[in-house]
Amino acid sequence: MHYVYHFDIAAIILTAMLLVIVYTRKAYPTKSFKAYVIMLWLNLISSGADLFSSFTLSNVSAYPLWINYAVNMLYLLSHNLTSAMFLLYVIAVIRGNYGSKVEKIIFTTIIVAIVGLILSTPLTGLVFSFNENLEYTHGVCMAVLYSLAFIIMFYAFVIFLAYKRKLTTFQMVSNIIFISLIIFAVLFQYFFKEILKTAPEIRMTNQEGITDSLKLLGNARSIKTRTADSKTR
Repeated sequence: MHYVYHFDIAAIILTAMLLVIVYTRKAYPTKSFKAYVIMLWLNLISSGADLFSSFTLSNVSAYPLWINYAVNMLYLLSHNLTSAMFLLYVIAVIRGNYGSKVEKIIFTTIIVAIVGLILSTPLTGLVFSFNENLEYTHGVCMAVLYSLAFIIMFYAFVIFLAYKRKLTTFQMVSNIIFISLIIFAVLFQYFFKEILKTAPEIRMTNQEGITDSLKLLGNARSIKTRTADSKTR
């Protein structure tokens, strides 16, 4: 597989810079500030896990299967929880708390569903799995995971619009940009995921895995790889 990892590197650098700014400035022990810091750390972990998975998924056989599962599960957990923390951040900025009792129940239910789906994946394959050829494949509930993340971000956008008068101009503009980009990223990654696998310059091929050790010629796996590449072109 070919993965474009430049977005992850950019996200890691920008998030790290924000964390440095946050920790070098005077901290404000507010609910919104705590949610913001947690959101930044989750985003950093998500970008790091996604970057590492671009290497492991490019050559699955070179790593133990449990590492491939762990890295991708860590990415999905941190990525989806980032959206959840952003919702808490928006509510905290506007209301000074983490939502009403009903909102907390609904929010907790969604989070439990997300975490449960991801953690059960190695046993159920509901979100993703690796087939007999060690190819990464989406499970039947991957769409459910994206839908839950989309619901969280959409609700954050609704709350934002309902209470936008309580926000400063900077908060309003930055939140509109962030929400729009997150929703776009969720939809883009789901409907156009193949576009994210098109960078030939970062292709990593394990020659031992595609070469016959006695004849030093390409084996069956090599033929499958080249055939898949031809179809892609």
